[in-house]
Amino acid sequence: MELADVLDDAALRDLASSFGVDSRDLAILYDGRNRVYSVAAGEPRVLKVIPSWVEEPALAEAEVDWVAWLHRRGAPVVRPYPTRQGGWVARATSEGVELSACLMERLRGDPMEGRGWTPPLIEDLGAVMGRLHALTRDYVPGVGAPRRPEWYEKDWLARPEKTLHPSQAAVIERCHRLRDALMQLPRDGDAFGLIHDDLHTGNLWIRNGRITVLDFECCHTNWLASDIASALLFAIWKVPSTDADCAAEFARAFLRHLMVGYRREHHLDADWLRRLPLFLKLREMSLYVSASYSGRDLTEERDGEPLLAFWRHNIEQDVPYVRLDGPD
Repeated sequence: MELADVLDDAALRDLASSFGVDSRDLAILYDGRNRVYSVAAGEPRVLKVIPSWVEEPALAEAEVDWVAWLHRRGAPVVRPYPTRQGGWVARATSEGVELSACLMERLRGDPMEGRGWTPPLIEDLGAVMGRLHALTRDYVPGVGAPRRPEWYEKDWLARPEKTLHPSQAAVIERCHRLRDALMQLPRDGDAFGLIHDDLHTGNLWIRNGRITVLDFECCHTNWLASDIASALLFAIWKVPSTDADCAAEFARAFLRHLMVGYRREHHLDADWLRRLPLFLKLREMSLYVSASYSGRDLTEERDGEPLLAFWRHNIEQDVPYVRLDGPD
């Protein structure tokens, strides 16, 4: 089912009016799992409509509550606007499907998507990530605001046998093994908290030469090192060469520059960086299980085979996503 199949004019009008926006001023900017509209009247803004099969309204409220909290403290994140009732998310029902919507600033500048990573940009990403991690230690949800899930509450990891076909028994077993290993890790205050977990170029914007972060849909509570691993994984994904040595060389250089920026804003003990292979595997598994469950047609290839098959082989054989040891 697509959002276009269930979103009618009346529901859109109700969602928009919750923010004081006239639905006649809306124009579709992006149509995918969510739908994003530009708002023609007033200051530049976008209205994002989210069906409940993508994200429950309560989780969307928790997401935007954190983004608003970060924005008030000067973090380089997109600015959200409250509803007339004072919340962050509007709700409506259309064709029996619960919908939610949030209103955000429309960013000036240029998308990061399509740009190559340069050392200054990588260091800026590290500084942005470090700033988010430093701030999140003090985050307290607003009164009545729900919370985002913890890493182990995600269905694919908590109950992989309900998400994957029985033929993927080896992957299911690896999911359980990874969860058990992570459960043994300490949850230090400076190393554990809310993370974005989706810091790839599609969720980054360049404004006045600096990075601004948007789309916090994947945010959840996890070890901060997992956010670093996630950004590293997505950066490697975009490396043109599939040669393992090239990927490893790029990964080490990317991580080195990332941590230069990160350490300007937040301290993370070196022991957590030594655990990055574990968190890289966590993100690889989450992408694989999500794509397998949703039936997404990933046409990309890695090492000459379809990406899903590549991921599955790596998970079943416990092959590291990338080698981080070796010369810089």
